[in-house]
Amino acid sequence: MTSDRVKFILVVGTTGSGKTTFINRASGSQFPGNHTLDSCTNCVKPTDPFELYGHRVVLVDTPGFDHSRLSDDEILRLIGEYLAEFHRKEIKLSGVLYLQSISIPRVDRHYFGIFQKLCGQANLDRTQVVTTCWNDVESRIGSAREKEFENGVFKPVLAAGGRIVRHDQTESSARAILRHALQKDDILLEIQCKLAEDLHATDASFQTIKDVRMTDKIVLVMGATGSGKTTFINDASGSHFPISDTLDSCTDGVIPTAPFDLDGHRVVLVDTPGFGHSRLRDIEVLQPIAEYLTEHQISGVVYIHPSTEYRIESTAKHYFTVFSELCGTTTLDHCSVVMSRWNGKHSGGGSQLETRLRAVFEPVEKAGGWIVDDDHTFSQTRESLRAIFDKKPVFLQIQREVLVENKQLSHTAAGMALLHPGKEEKSRSRWHAFLRRLRKSILKATFV
Repeated sequence: MTSDRVKFILVVGTTGSGKTTFINRASGSQFPGNHTLDSCTNCVKPTDPFELYGHRVVLVDTPGFDHSRLSDDEILRLIGEYLAEFHRKEIKLSGVLYLQSISIPRVDRHYFGIFQKLCGQANLDRTQVVTTCWNDVESRIGSAREKEFENGVFKPVLAAGGRIVRHDQTESSARAILRHALQKDDILLEIQCKLAEDLHATDASFQTIKDVRMTDKIVLVMGATGSGKTTFINDASGSHFPISDTLDSCTDGVIPTAPFDLDGHRVVLVDTPGFGHSRLRDIEVLQPIAEYLTEHQISGVVYIHPSTEYRIESTAKHYFTVFSELCGTTTLDHCSVVMSRWNGKHSGGGSQLETRLRAVFEPVEKAGGWIVDDDHTFSQTRESLRAIFDKKPVFLQIQREVLVENKQLSHTAAGMALLHPGKEEKSRSRWHAFLRRLRKSILKATFV
């Protein structure tokens, strides 16, 4: 007896790995294949339901990574949108197959990394790595590569309870692989769980950025000119970025440190131009920061404020407002405010100043972020970073505005705060003035 409920199995892999051939063999479909260098599958395509071991089964073909016409982000978006629709309809997958040609000597770790992020570590036991194209290599060479794959890049799948299996391009071989998937409980992939608002916010999307390792902890360091950003970075990372002792700003662009080790993490601190720059307009300061954030996933942001300033000037408050708009209220829990040069011995009441500073930066603390005193010791500076690493990477408001909403920098919340300071406050003031006039008019009309 065949169940009425359809079992969906996702088929993923690089271009040329034999996904479409496998699907045609297993389902009896006739999806067009391609034996040229051009990719053939340009969209997510489900087969018609077919019967297999008492189940109605649908295989979902996907565009291959390293596509000849589509970027990896576009491929991930197509897969993500399809899976998001599944999520909305409360449909789960019965399994995921990752196809790898045995004729290729090395597995592309980058693409398999995307696959792992797409599935999630908790679901690797429901995945199968299917090696294909066995007819294209000598048996001895293929077996040696298979062993190398098992002990190397595909080891996490085996460790999680998944398996690596051969497909010999026959219908019986393909269906036997599917039978194993049908014996498992249905699953909800990691990417489906994270697709609530936008695909770019997922780990898998950022994994397509090839110049950043998955293990890197990237921390953006921001603040006004002269706040001590570069000193903080040098203290924490052992770098020797130049520091200006004059009124001239020293940092003109976004400068990442070389990766360094902190508690087993590969850490990169990113120095940024300071607001109130001596040569750049504030919007020109924001530009390289925004450009960097469109290409990198970060773990958190450190905002440096010199606690030697006895007064919290309106300019300092303004720059912190810009910083808050750049991050967004929902991501302030990934931020640390570091009060640099604090020694607790300032004449004139250092403790009172600290209290006032904490009041200004209170939104960060309320959101779950941190306010830290930095005495410029190696241990204290690194302690300022540790709390950030306990959280997952973050997607800032400005990244969402630029990448997802396609806003011009000047139209982002941070850009508006820089270019039109106090605009919202003025609008509220006009509204309250209007209400006062309205009340007076009503009272006057009542007593006439």
